[in-house]
Amino acid sequence: MADCAPVLIWMAGADARCDFFNRGWLEFTGRTLEQELGYGWAEGIHPEDFQRCVDGYLEAFHARRPFRLEYRLRRHDGEYRWILDQDAPRTTPGGAFAPVFDGLPPANGEPSFDLAVGRMCAQLKDLYVAAGVECAVEPAAIRQVTPPNT
Repeated sequence: MADCAPVLIWMAGADARCDFFNRGWLEFTGRTLEQELGYGWAEGIHPEDFQRCVDGYLEAFHARRPFRLEYRLRRHDGEYRWILDQDAPRTTPGGAFAPVFDGLPPANGEPSFDLAVGRMCAQLKDLYVAAGVECAVEPAAIRQVTPPNT
């Protein structure tokens, strides 16, 4: 199901290392699952954003607190696109730490537009999580959106 989602999805285990990326992520980055696993995904972060992004992720992860990161991720053609990546730690009903996962909207290259779409998707995801509802989007409902004046 994650491979059919129109978003870039990743998941990390209790050690903060990423152990899953959906097909959308792999197609966006043009890299293999083996290249992205662990901390390999971070190789695609823009050099100017790298340290801030990795530090922010690891600090929030180990403190088990929500994080929100805006950074540029290298696309399969070498171009960087702005990404809004945010999530919060989750626990199982028994109180054990649950894997962190996130779904990022694909980016079109306009920072303000990409981040606005990312913020809307994150808010929607938060509402579903708060309501305890799983959401599946039908492919027919997905529309390609372009920013005005492009």
